[in-house]
Amino acid sequence: MLQDAFALMDECIAHLITRDTTFTRVCAITMIKARNLELGCYSLALDGLAQEGGALFRLVVETLELLTYFWKDPARVEEAI
Repeated sequence: MLQDAFALMDECIAHLITRDTTFTRVCAITMIKARNLELGCYSLALDGLAQEGGALFRLVVETLELLTYFWKDPARVEEAI
């Protein structure tokens, strides 16, 4: 199930990258950051370091909140740039 979730996220990132707008570029970069952080959380949990993974998960939540922030008003992307 996790492998499917990562594959779906990769597919979403690929679709965003194919559209060449400022909004899609910033959202794709943010999603790449979220994906890498999620992979780090998963890897730490598998290594028996779930507490460290939990600390990293806080950053995942922040990136998801950032994507929501962009989604509600796409003009906010200019602030990120």
